[in-house]
Amino acid sequence: MTSTVFRTPTASYVVTETLRESASASTYGVQRESDGAGFVLKRLAIANLQHWKQFDLFEREVAALKAIEHPFVPRWVDSHLDEEAGVFVSVQTRVHGTTLRELLRTRGGLTAQEVDNYLRQALGILTHLHERAPQIIHRDINPSNVMIANGQVYLIDFGAVKVGDGQSTSMTTVGTFGYMAPEQILGRSTVQSDLFGLGMTMIAMATGMEPASMPQNPTTGQVDPSQSLRAPPHLARALLAMIRPGVGERPPSARSTLALLDQPQAPAQPPAMHHPPGSPYAQAAMVPYSPQMSPYVHRETSPYKAPEALSPQDKAYLGQHRLESFPAPLAVLLHLLTFGIFSLIHFGLQHDKMPQAKQDDPSSAKAIGFNFIPYFNLYWFIFQPMRLTDRLNLQDRIRDRPDGTSRGLMLTLSILGMIPYINFLIGIPLYSIGVYKLQKQINRLAEERKALPPAPLALPPGVHYP
Repeated sequence: MTSTVFRTPTASYVVTETLRESASASTYGVQRESDGAGFVLKRLAIANLQHWKQFDLFEREVAALKAIEHPFVPRWVDSHLDEEAGVFVSVQTRVHGTTLRELLRTRGGLTAQEVDNYLRQALGILTHLHERAPQIIHRDINPSNVMIANGQVYLIDFGAVKVGDGQSTSMTTVGTFGYMAPEQILGRSTVQSDLFGLGMTMIAMATGMEPASMPQNPTTGQVDPSQSLRAPPHLARALLAMIRPGVGERPPSARSTLALLDQPQAPAQPPAMHHPPGSPYAQAAMVPYSPQMSPYVHRETSPYKAPEALSPQDKAYLGQHRLESFPAPLAVLLHLLTFGIFSLIHFGLQHDKMPQAKQDDPSSAKAIGFNFIPYFNLYWFIFQPMRLTDRLNLQDRIRDRPDGTSRGLMLTLSILGMIPYINFLIGIPLYSIGVYKLQKQINRLAEERKALPPAPLALPPGVHYP
């Protein structure tokens, strides 16, 4: 029997397993012909689409996976739109584990300790997704999309993803009923919508019941799992807070939900919004976020300034990047031939391939775009290489190495490149030295990443991210 093969401009993938199949969208386990590496391939048959929104969501998933750098989220590998064949394929890394849906079916749920552990890990992933710029909202968190592999939680299937916090004008409903927040029925979603889905997922695992089987509160008509939920007070309080019907009644973020889990007892103050007596939502109190309550890296703190304060989990995340090698002498030659335009764009695109080193780091679009805006381009001529230097040096510091490129040298070279006459005489050649050093540093980091195994970076035993 002939195996199905999907081809893109860069690789060919042989189907080894059908994970899910329909007329318009299918998911397969595949192997890359060149090296036998295993991946997940999603196929969208454009001619069979019932609504163009399906294409939009597929395209969004590809863009989101390209942007996400997290060890416990599948990584984008390849994608290709074949307009002639009417097929759109996307390839991503494969996680070999067990979904919570399978555990619910085979084990009937999880212990309270397991729920607490997996909830914290999942909230750590959501903290990263929600605090990005632009933020990423999964919108379809349910037991089928949470996978456990070697005790670690992975968030998979970003087919309903939303990028950015702007409200959509479409009334298309995405999500899984029972785990979908009420506001998603109206086509509106926020970070609290993900908290609702995760809360219902963990309650299902703690009670062994799907939402449709849970009792309802006769006063509110909402699901009332409080009588069936057997969990420590801190865990029950957090879970019930996450599934409150009103967006404003839930914790404002995944980070504040982690703080709520760590709080020994409910605050003395009653919740801001009141519910009928006996409502399970009245038991879950909101907790304001405080940076001192979380052990993870905050946006207010630059890891570049204090890399020694990073935990092993933080280093595991910050060590992830998708830098690609490029011949350093060729980078210098193209820099000289284009009067710096090549290096301006080339290094600008490296910004989005590494975690930020400072709170006000620019995106690649800003790093490139501001260079061409009058009155701003001279400032950004210095600002961009300094920011890239910071990010590259951060990668070296978390590997316990000294800075690969001197910030003082880069600042000096940038200033010399701006002084009239000097920039034509010695500024451009001197700045080429900076181009060479930056590219060599990028190449070293890229080669080290290639040497790592394809699986996500392993953490020490007993340590979970975050």
